[in-house]
Amino acid sequence: MTNLGQGLMSALGNRMKQRGEASGKLIDRAVDNALDKTLTRLTGFHRQYLEALRTRCVDLNVEGYGGLPRLALEDIYVELRMHPGGQGNPTLQNRNLTIWNILPKANDPDGHFLARLMAVIAGPGYGKTTLMQFLTLNFSNQGYLEKGAKELIPVLLLFRDFHGQIKAPNEPKLPQLIVETVQKLPRCEDLRAPEPWFKEKLQQGKCLVMLDGLDEVPDDQRELASHWANWQMQNYPSQFILTSRPHGYNSSLFKGMERIDVLDFNNDQKRTFIEKWYRFIAWETKWRWHWIESQRQEPSKHLSEEQAKAQSQDDADKAAADLRRQLFADRSLVDLAKNPLLLTIIAVGHKYKERLPQRRLDVYREIFQLLLEDRPYQRQTRLTISNAADNQTILQPLALQLMEANSTQFKPRQGAEWIQQRLAEKYEDPALTPTKFLEEIQQVSGLLVGGEGYSYEFTHKTFQEYLAAVELSECNLDLGERKVMSHFADENWQEVIYFYALLTDPVPIIERALEIPDNVHTLQLAMRITDDTQLIDSNLKRALINALSVL
Repeated sequence: MTNLGQGLMSALGNRMKQRGEASGKLIDRAVDNALDKTLTRLTGFHRQYLEALRTRCVDLNVEGYGGLPRLALEDIYVELRMHPGGQGNPTLQNRNLTIWNILPKANDPDGHFLARLMAVIAGPGYGKTTLMQFLTLNFSNQGYLEKGAKELIPVLLLFRDFHGQIKAPNEPKLPQLIVETVQKLPRCEDLRAPEPWFKEKLQQGKCLVMLDGLDEVPDDQRELASHWANWQMQNYPSQFILTSRPHGYNSSLFKGMERIDVLDFNNDQKRTFIEKWYRFIAWETKWRWHWIESQRQEPSKHLSEEQAKAQSQDDADKAAADLRRQLFADRSLVDLAKNPLLLTIIAVGHKYKERLPQRRLDVYREIFQLLLEDRPYQRQTRLTISNAADNQTILQPLALQLMEANSTQFKPRQGAEWIQQRLAEKYEDPALTPTKFLEEIQQVSGLLVGGEGYSYEFTHKTFQEYLAAVELSECNLDLGERKVMSHFADENWQEVIYFYALLTDPVPIIERALEIPDNVHTLQLAMRITDDTQLIDSNLKRALINALSVL
């Protein structure tokens, strides 16, 4: 602070102290508020607060995934498509939206909102927390201007960090909680965060308050947390966004809330993500380093930044084109890549392993490791069984039973019966019942959807098919092979057979396909297996090609 500022502050502080002593507690409070507001103006609190938010949100953290380089959020982010999930504002109905279509516009009058209270609902991996970070970053670095949005003061609060402080629907007070959160931001330990300033901005409708992760509040505390959130929303006329997985949100506990569902990635979003991903990865993991290292060499070996970026872009274009080609050639992988998390896993697999079809099993292994262990651990919403392998083993007989029943859905009681024996083998504590295990898998990992009195199903059918194949591959060899062969001509079992062949010996599967040469589906399946493994000799492959050529 300048000498002039320090002098003003000193004089102002002394004068206020004198007034407080003379006029009592009521005037003291008013003077303190005025001092806080003056501090805000003279010390640039608002500026420092926004700088701290930018520092906090500039990088994208894919929770539970430690194999990634630093990802710059603005460089890699793809706008989410949304759709109203209820009968709310008719202006929003029957439209595919982005968040910028819903937030107040720059030319809107103060107090005008399309959806002042918004619940963004989606399953795991759809980017709810990343969306909140992206909004925080854009409202702290003026990125909102390009979107034509109204200036708002961003406030990002994570339920996982503060739910333990909620004692009543109106405790803690929102301004108090914000101040406590601000002091935990980077380089803000000693920053005097003025509570009256935040209260005034909230009351003036000038804040964007983001309450992230209601589903991460423990079950026995979530109703109180919902009442607390609703109380804040009714008490302060600012813009609020709450996020949750579906199981954590009870609309009856909120008044005037507009539910907004996040939609699956479409193909355009997938292409955009892949391009942004490789553009960033090529620079950060290779060419930025080459450029810096070249500056340490003799001048004739210097690489200009423009040259390095041109080479980086060329590498990125080639890699992105290769990933797009492989991804869109495999329909099941295209369907699998329906949200940012799953597409990230696929992109990482491509970067390090180059050819997706040969490593498709690795994609699934990575997904189950991430969803059944790494991510729950990072999110602090842990599964009772912390080991991914054990969780997966318990789910395998369930998936196989579903395949045998030619179904994708099961009642909670039926599912509990199917996993009871395997659960007892892997976890001795009877407190973890089969029903509770299924609830955890649904609510924490996101591998199951449904429940709560309704039927469950795997979030993607290929998860069920992969797990069934793993279960068969771990059976007695004769038993597993007999089961596969008994369903060989069943089109519903083709993915199970495909995975099983890659997990075991694919030769008997190819030979079986050649025994029924008039079945084009089984021959095509055999060719897929042949293309994705190195274990088929040239004579068998030639016989398969000949069989297909005469159809």
